[in-house]
Amino acid sequence: MSNENNHQQAQMLRGTAWLTASNFISRLLGAIYIIPWYIWMGTYAAKANGLFHYGLQYLRLVLVDFDSRVSRWQSLSRLPSITPCKKKSIVLP
Repeated sequence: MSNENNHQQAQMLRGTAWLTASNFISRLLGAIYIIPWYIWMGTYAAKANGLFHYGLQYLRLVLVDFDSRVSRWQSLSRLPSITPCKKKSIVLP
């Protein structure tokens, strides 16, 4: 039991490390992206940034809950196939 518990804790720590590293890399890439963006747009940077965020909000509306759907699909595809039990159906008048 202790060995299994240690394995679960190691997996949790590894997952947390990956999540932290990916978050840091994502923020770093965002900073690398935004500096040339503002230089390129010059005096129109605020308007261009507003248009960018407008498009991003539209994309968020289109992809609402997409990640949870994908994870649910993956978890269900890993389950063994279950055959439905044969029960008599109830017919209501």
